[in-house]
Amino acid sequence: NKWGVKVNRVELQDIIPPRDIAEAMEKQMRAERDRRAVVIEAEGRKRAQILEAEGFRDAQISRAEGQKEAQILEAEGDAQARIRRAQGETEALRLIAEVLAASKADPANYLIAMKYIEALQDMVTEGEGNRTVFMPFEGTGVLSSVGGIKEMLNAMKG
Repeated sequence: NKWGVKVNRVELQDIIPPRDIAEAMEKQMRAERDRRAVVIEAEGRKRAQILEAEGFRDAQISRAEGQKEAQILEAEGDAQARIRRAQGETEALRLIAEVLAASKADPANYLIAMKYIEALQDMVTEGEGNRTVFMPFEGTGVLSSVGGIKEMLNAMKG
């Protein structure tokens, strides 16, 4: 401005640096590109590991939630089954009590006879290939038990 000239813009069209400076600049550019490539590759590996870990975590959570749901449903099913069995046993005992009261049969004899029959059934079913049945030592006790069961059943029918 002092001399009446105002420079708005300067544009360099071509610079030809000395050979050693050009080589140094080329080395610096290569080093910068290599550094950027290493950083980008490291960031890619890091992101891949993060995604893999998140996927594993999500899979574990889903698996655990599925197991939890299955256990809850199984427990609820067991609870309902127990309730139904208890209701059935209650009804069976009520009916047995009515029949025993009507027939004036001895409830103790009935229970003994039922346990005896259940024990015989268990011995037969547990020994599938074994056809040996164990009977009490005293033969007259068996016959009197069978006779008592027959009398009780006849009394219940009539």
